[in-house]
Amino acid sequence: LPADVLASMNALNDVTSRRRDYRQSKQIVSDHGPDYRLRLNDAAKVESVLKVEKTVAHRVVEECMLVTNSAMANYFNEHDIAAIFVNHAGIKPERLNDAEALLKRHVPEPPNQAALQSLEGFVSFVHRMRSEPTIAAIEPVFTRMYARTQLGRQAASHFGLGNPNYLTFTS
Repeated sequence: LPADVLASMNALNDVTSRRRDYRQSKQIVSDHGPDYRLRLNDAAKVESVLKVEKTVAHRVVEECMLVTNSAMANYFNEHDIAAIFVNHAGIKPERLNDAEALLKRHVPEPPNQAALQSLEGFVSFVHRMRSEPTIAAIEPVFTRMYARTQLGRQAASHFGLGNPNYLTFTS
C-alpha cells in the first residue's frame, strides 16, 4: 500500500484505540463476544455456523458510530431538535432494593441506591466491580437487574454505555 494510505490507516487505528481507552476510563465498554453467520444450503437449511472475529476495521467503525451517535444526541438535545433517543435507566426501579441487598452482601463499602441511580455513580461502580476480582463475580447477577433500553422523544442517560445522551444516528 502507498505510504499515505498506510499513514491514514495507522491514524485511524490510533484514534480508535484512544477513543476506546477514553470509553473504558470514563464510560462503560461491554464486550459482546463474537458474531456468527449462518451459511444456508439450497433448501434454505442451516449448513454451517461461522464465527466472525472482529477486525481492526470493525473496531474503527464501532468507535466512529458510537462517538457520532453520542455527539448527535448532544447536538439534538442542546438545539431542541426532535429525535428518537435511546435511553437506558440502569437498574430497574423494582430491583433497586435487590441490587442494594446484593451489594451489601458482597461489596465492601457498597454504593447506595442514590449513587446507583446517578449516571456518574453507576459508571463508577461498574468500573470498580470490574477492577476488583473479589466482587467481579457478581457482575452477571447485577446485570440481570438492568432495565431494558427504551426509545424516547426526550434525551436521558444511557447507563449501559455510561453516556449522558445517546441516539442511533448512524444506522
